[in-house]
Amino acid sequence: MPHAKTDTTAFLIDADNLSPAAVEEAFAKLGDLPGVITVRRAYGGADKLAGLREVMQRHAVRGFLNHGKGSTDVALAVDAVDVLYQFAPGTVAIGSGDADFVPLVVRLREAGVRVICFAQADKAAADIAQAYDAVIHVGGRVTAAFEPRPRPSLVARAAPPAPAPVAAAPVRAPRAARSVAGAARPEPAEREVSEQMRQVLAAIPDWQIGGIKQLNALGKPLYDAGIKRGSKPLHELFRKYPAYFEIHPQDGPARQVKLLRRP
Repeated sequence: MPHAKTDTTAFLIDADNLSPAAVEEAFAKLGDLPGVITVRRAYGGADKLAGLREVMQRHAVRGFLNHGKGSTDVALAVDAVDVLYQFAPGTVAIGSGDADFVPLVVRLREAGVRVICFAQADKAAADIAQAYDAVIHVGGRVTAAFEPRPRPSLVARAAPPAPAPVAAAPVRAPRAARSVAGAARPEPAEREVSEQMRQVLAAIPDWQIGGIKQLNALGKPLYDAGIKRGSKPLHELFRKYPAYFEIHPQDGPARQVKLLRRP
C-alpha cells in the first residue's frame, strides 16, 4: 500500500443514513480541514440518491446504486478498502452513524488513516465513538462532537451534598478575613495553566467537553501549533493537567485522552 497522503480526504456517504442537509453540513466542516477531498462517493437506494441529487451535483459526488436491502453498507465498505490501497488518503470520512461500520473503521485506523464520522443525532449508535478519531453530529440538531456513553469503571461517584447551613444573623468579618475572602482572582500559575489550555484547545477546535480523542491523532496539530516540542512522550503534556484531561489507561503509555472541562 502506498504511503498515506496526509493532505487528502475521502468522503464516503451512506445515503440511506444522512439527509441532504446533513451531507451539506458535513462538506462545510470538511472544508475547514487542511488539504482537499479527492474521493467523494454516495451509496444508497434510488430514492435516497435522488433526494441527494442537488447536493451531489454541487459537490461533484459520484453515486452508487445499491442492489437490495443491506447492500449499501457492503458496497461502501468494499470501496473504502479499495480507496485505501488505490489513493492512500490521510483521512477517511464516513457519512453514517451505523455501528455496522465499526470493523471497517478499525481496519482503516490500523492502516494509519485518520477516520472521522459524520452522523445525525437521531441515527447515531451510542457505542461508535471509541472506534473513530472524531464523531461529529450534522443535520441541524447537534453540531458539537459526539459524547460517548461513559464506561461504568470510569464514572466518578459524586459525594452526597452537604446539608445546608442553618441561617444565622450576619456577622461582620474581621478586616484580615475579608481581604482573604475577596482574593478570588486566579494566581499567576493558574492563569498560566488556563492560557496553555486555551492554546491546546485552539489547536484542536472540534474537541468538545466529554469527547475522547486518540492520542496518536493529537500530536500533529499540537506540533503544528508549536505547543509540543522535544522528545518527551505526548501523554506527559496531558497528565500535567488532571483537572482538564482524563487519560486512558491511567497507568503506562496513554492511548486516549478525554476532555473534562475548558478554562
